[in-house]
Amino acid sequence: MNSGHKARARDDAAAFVASDGDIRGPELERALRELRQQPLPTGTDDLALARAILASTP
Repeated sequence: MNSGHKARARDDAAAFVASDGDIRGPELERALRELRQQPLPTGTDDLALARAILASTP
């Protein structure tokens, strides 16, 4: 994912977390698809992944 996609995914993740999961932007959806291709702990939900995106990007 390039820096432009990361910035937009971060913005979408912030909106998703702030809306308690009601607002799902296209860049967040793309990032979630990419993350789900990796091994994740059982029970990891979209809200946890969105929070991880926020925590991992400056």
